[in-house]
Amino acid sequence: MSCQTKARQPAGAPRLPREVVQHIFSVKTPIHPEEEDEEEDDAVPLLSLKDRMLTGLFLAGENAVHQSFLASVRTFPCLTSLFLQCTDAGQLDLRRLRPLTALKRLGCGSWERIELKGGTLLPRLSLLRCCGGTGDIDIDVALPSLRTLLVEDGANSIRLAGDELQLAQLSQLTLDVRSAVVRWPALHNLAVLSLLNCHQMAGNGLSALGCLTSLTLEYECDWSPLSFQVPDMALQALAPSLRQLDVDFVRHDWSQMPPLRPMRQLTSLTCYNPSIVWCLGPLEQLQHLQFPSLTATGLTVEHLDWLNGLASLRRLWLGTSKGDVAAVERRVQVRALAVCRAWKEYLDPRLFPFEMLWLSDSDAASTRIAEWVTVTRPATRFLDSLSMPTAPLLLALASLEPRTILTRLSLSGEHETHQSFLLAIPAFPCLKSLCLDCTSEGQLDLRRLQPLSALERLYCTSWDRVELQGGTLLPHLSFLHFWTGRGEIDIDAALPSLQSLVVQDSDVGLSLRLAGDALHLAQLSRLSFDGQSATIRWLALPSLAMLRLSDCHQMAGDGLSALVCLTSLTLVYDCVGAQPSFQVPDRVLQALAPSLRQLDLDYRPRDDWSQVPPLPPLRQLTRLTCRSPGIIWHLSGLEQLQDLEFHSLTATSLTLEHLDWLHGLTSLRRLSLNTIRGGNVTAVDRRVQVLRKVVPAGCAVKQAVWLGPKNVHVC
Repeated sequence: MSCQTKARQPAGAPRLPREVVQHIFSVKTPIHPEEEDEEEDDAVPLLSLKDRMLTGLFLAGENAVHQSFLASVRTFPCLTSLFLQCTDAGQLDLRRLRPLTALKRLGCGSWERIELKGGTLLPRLSLLRCCGGTGDIDIDVALPSLRTLLVEDGANSIRLAGDELQLAQLSQLTLDVRSAVVRWPALHNLAVLSLLNCHQMAGNGLSALGCLTSLTLEYECDWSPLSFQVPDMALQALAPSLRQLDVDFVRHDWSQMPPLRPMRQLTSLTCYNPSIVWCLGPLEQLQHLQFPSLTATGLTVEHLDWLNGLASLRRLWLGTSKGDVAAVERRVQVRALAVCRAWKEYLDPRLFPFEMLWLSDSDAASTRIAEWVTVTRPATRFLDSLSMPTAPLLLALASLEPRTILTRLSLSGEHETHQSFLLAIPAFPCLKSLCLDCTSEGQLDLRRLQPLSALERLYCTSWDRVELQGGTLLPHLSFLHFWTGRGEIDIDAALPSLQSLVVQDSDVGLSLRLAGDALHLAQLSRLSFDGQSATIRWLALPSLAMLRLSDCHQMAGDGLSALVCLTSLTLVYDCVGAQPSFQVPDRVLQALAPSLRQLDLDYRPRDDWSQVPPLPPLRQLTRLTCRSPGIIWHLSGLEQLQDLEFHSLTATSLTLEHLDWLHGLTSLRRLSLNTIRGGNVTAVDRRVQVLRKVVPAGCAVKQAVWLGPKNVHVC
């Protein structure tokens, strides 16, 4: 602040503490406290804030500071948002804010008393919030635009009464107070009401709130019957019009609840203690029911019997057990069959038509029972992440009817669990997607899945050995995925619909065998293999169009060059191992070169290309991706190449030989190079300009930071 501005301040001008100034926002001309003289760095003159564009102010300080502000409130005619926080004992008369005709949002914190009386005030005020442990609040005024009134943090009392009280637009009211006096007819448009820890309430007309549809009640947890009277009275008066009811905190004794009129319009109910259900009448339209403190294993037959009558229910949420998971597991093992029988009886789809049964629970055991129940639900088509560590639990799943509804299952467990499931496999004839994840050592014979004639997608994870041999199997299987870091995969069967096969090695040592007299994969178009060794009878894969090989050191099999449909090849070189690790991908490239249209030499760099065998011309190649440009000296016949990417080559690293080679690619339409962040931008731009003159007309030159391979798998 300049010295001239200071000279214009009256000698006795009120002053605001510096921390208050830091809360001011939307000021047209910013205030810079650091420009104050050192002897005055503890305060800023209040009149220095006299800017007509000030729209928001947060003022925290002692009562004297606020009284100074109220005395000069006319100097802030554009305020639309104001919060007054009192740091000592003080009373606030909101009539002194009458000049703030543009005020829309007002907050008051930690005042001993707040009052607002007399006529029509603050014509644009839409939100009033009192918080921070305010003492007493007295409002007897007309606020024509007020829509939301929030009294929070446990105020002592509030009085919304008097002849002049008129809150015609008020739609949301929250009262966290010990006692309240409210003239309800003055709030005739109220739609949302929250009563929190209220012990005393006086006022007439509560039952006349015809617009009120949502009620939240919070019971004081001191177990005093007096703390229950106010919420019980409100619930009794408002029950008929309610559509949403939320009863917070735990109340164990509901025996003193007065009789309630039918809640025929209620659509959503949330309660921590399910005992309230015995006090509610018929809930003909209830669609959403939530019990946060009740777990799946805590449901009794009485609960299920009551649930059986909720014909309109569409969503049921249960809570989470915070206890010992192991103890819950043991309890569930004993009760599993009995509970499932009860659920099967009382949750019959014909009598209890859920559209969705959703039980949110981190307790694995409780969740399993809930998931088993979803098998019996007519709308439950998918069941994911079903983890079953013990065979008895699995048998409980298999005992449920009808099983024909289950179309997708993900099963994770030890080898014994999977063996129990395979014994019960005929009970799931409609499965279309199945994932079998083995958490221990084990072998899997896929012939045992033969009864799953509808199976389309199969995932096998972490098995020591997987085999599929003999005849024509799984007629509709179109996608097969293996992911493991050990063992063998042996397939010698006809899979007439298989289109994609992915074999992914998480470590080293995986071997694949696709061979034998019975092998026939007539529809297989995509194959991705990430492993150490493979034996493949390529003649059994006549439709193969996309092939990806990664880190393959050994490969046996005949007919590779006969893959006339293969047009896309991705090779990932193992550059950590010895030189022989290059032999397999080099041999594959040599055999398939003539038919290729897309060639991707993946992201691991190979600097030495001197041992590459002679390659035939790649006359059909349209796209080439490579990390190192060393391969280009071994390629010929690139008459149709249109798209060229070099992951590790930057514009400034191009040599004259590279430019000369690029100049000969007359069909090139797109050249992509790598760029280095923070490099010499000027040098790069100059080299790009040279490139654009060298490459064919119409060829786009692009640069980007290469972040890794775009396609790790072909499917």
